[in-house]
Parts: sequence; C-alpha cells; structure tokens
Amino acid sequence: MDLIYRRLRPDEALLYRQIRLECLKNYPSHFGSVYAEQKARPKLSFELNIETQHPDKFIMGALSDDQLVGICGFSRESSVREKHRGWIIQMYVDPAHQGQGIGQSLLGATIEEAFKIPGILQIELGVYATGQAAERIYEKKGFSVFGVRKNAIRDKEIFLDEKMMVLFRPS
Repeated sequence: MDLIYRRLRPDEALLYRQIRLECLKNYPSHFGSVYAEQKARPKLSFELNIETQHPDKFIMGALSDDQLVGICGFSRESSVREKHRGWIIQMYVDPAHQGQGIGQSLLGATIEEAFKIPGILQIELGVYATGQAAERIYEKKGFSVFGVRKNAIRDKEIFLDEKMMVLFRPS
C-alpha cells in the first residue's frame, strides 16, 4: 500500500467532511465536537479552510490510492501575541488502517508542514483521557505534557480530563 501525506486540496473538502464525521461518530469520547452538531452544519469550518487553502489552518491527509484514510489538522493562533503557537487538531486514522504507523507518519508530516510557517515556534495539542494510543504517538514525536484541564468535556454525566501537550521548534 503506497501512502501519500500532503495538505488536502480544495477539491477534497468533501472527502474531509466524510472522514471527519466518521471519526466523530465512531469515537465520540475522543473529540470535543459532537457528531450530530457537526453533521447539521452545511460546511465544517475546516472545509472552508481547505477550499480557500488558508495558509495558517490546514488539514494534512494520508491518502492510499486516492482514498483518504487519515487526517491531522493544524490551526495557528490569530492573536498578535500568540501567533508563535499553533494547535494540532482532529487527528484520526480510519480503523481499517490503524496499527500500521500511519498516525505517526501523518503527525510527523503535519508537524513538518506547520514548522514551515514563518514564526511558528511551538505546537500544542490536547488529548482526552480516552486517547491513550494517540498520547503515545504524540510522546514518540516529542510532545510533552505541560498541564491537565480537569473536566474539560462533559458527555451527559461523564467528565473527561484533557492532557495539554507541547512540542517546541527544534533549534
């Protein structure tokens, strides 16, 4: 299986929407967004960023024979005092392709692309208590925990903590 890792193109916004909704439906406790709310939107926010090729907000895709099997996003802070930071968001690999190192490669490609943006000095992310596999991938790529948001999300009566992690630009 040949895999390509690259920024999604405007004509792939619909592929992105499909896999994004799939991950929210299949793994509701791994993401802050809710499937039903997102599905009801005419366009997801990152669909617009993909269509316009926003320079500071992008989705990297893992593609196998033109099939989108994984996504990982980056979003730069917009405030003048915070523009040196950005966030890894929406990390997901289709279940049929998990366990093959795709997530680690996809994350690596996203980090590399993010650090190409002038002025980006650090990348942050949050991982919920249910995302132990994702946390291991983040640690392998050099992210370290800098804090925990207690009760970060709530699903009915269940609260989940979120570990906050950071990776600094290599010197």
